[in-house]
Amino acid sequence: MTMPPLDQAPSETTGLLRDLRPADRSGRSPSERFRFSPETLLAPVALATRLASQAPLTTLVELIRRVTCKLWHLSHGDPVTLQAGGPDSAGQCDAPEIARYFSTVIAIVGVIEGIICVVVFLPIATIAHNLIFQ
Repeated sequence: MTMPPLDQAPSETTGLLRDLRPADRSGRSPSERFRFSPETLLAPVALATRLASQAPLTTLVELIRRVTCKLWHLSHGDPVTLQAGGPDSAGQCDAPEIARYFSTVIAIVGVIEGIICVVVFLPIATIAHNLIFQ
């Protein structure tokens, strides 16, 4: 015997008591109620990706700092530094001129990363939109 929809009055062929469990009101089976939405499933992947991309960041910044310091000393022809075998990290890279040069390089790297993010995430967003709203 089938139950009539909630907005219909019962007839002589239907049961008098309706089963008002949450699964019946929503129209979903119990297994569908416990399915995760795509956004919920994407959150751990996005978090793991973000953390994995940030882990080598300090190493990258230190590498950029050392390369920037060496390039600054080479481009300015500092004879003391060039004769000593190159700049070390014990103070020769702390000069204000080198810090400004390093800041400029980090800003340029940030702009390049931003452009890459926009270029890469536009197609990803389009694909995700097409998959969700098919």
